[in-house]
Amino acid sequence: MSDELEAVGALATSGMAAAALEGGAPKHGVPEAHANANCANCGAALTGAFCSACGQSAHVYRSLLHLGEELLHGILHFDAKGWRTLPLLLVRPGLLTRRYIDGQRARHVSPLALFLFSVFLMFFVFSFIAAPTITTTLGDAW
Repeated sequence: MSDELEAVGALATSGMAAAALEGGAPKHGVPEAHANANCANCGAALTGAFCSACGQSAHVYRSLLHLGEELLHGILHFDAKGWRTLPLLLVRPGLLTRRYIDGQRARHVSPLALFLFSVFLMFFVFSFIAAPTITTTLGDAW
């Protein structure tokens, strides 16, 4: 049972790591309580949903409910970048590589995020496959 929990944790971690590598900003507005506050990251005065100096979101969530929401979002959210990257990766990997090298990166998932997700997905899938048992007989040699 603990192996399955570890695999789920690894998959969740990969989703969060991929989201962090992609650098996507949350799409939340600034609540009224934070409208005239300072940025928690750099201390600049906030005038909107994001800091004008560093770009960090103005609203910082600190509840377990939001942590669960972000965890589920990181695992289950598969945006348009994934739908553009995976078919090219399977059918024409050279074209995908060439586009990434030429600078067309905003439309595709980054290679490192895709690698991390695939590694954690592999561990998750393999955790449900029973390992073969190897039995050896020493016979008369010993």
